[in-house]
Amino acid sequence: MYADDLAQLNKDIHNEMNELYPLHGSTPEQDASLCLALLLGYSVSLYASLEDDLKREHILSRSLELLETLPPSPLKDDLYTVCKEYMSV
Repeated sequence: MYADDLAQLNKDIHNEMNELYPLHGSTPEQDASLCLALLLGYSVSLYASLEDDLKREHILSRSLELLETLPPSPLKDDLYTVCKEYMSV
């Protein structure tokens, strides 16, 4: 993979995150999946700005609220793991 390819891929991920950010799932599980995808996207983004940091913090807060209501599941475990990583940084 070349640097130009990596830069384009990262830009594409960033654009997708911006499209997904305002969305909410129709169930807690869908919302948790969306939050998980966004948090994972922010973790690999090279195009972080102050606005992205604020969005990430908002998604992290939303995720922590979801963790209180989600039943035990692999999705809840994955979301918890990613949230824990962000909180330890």
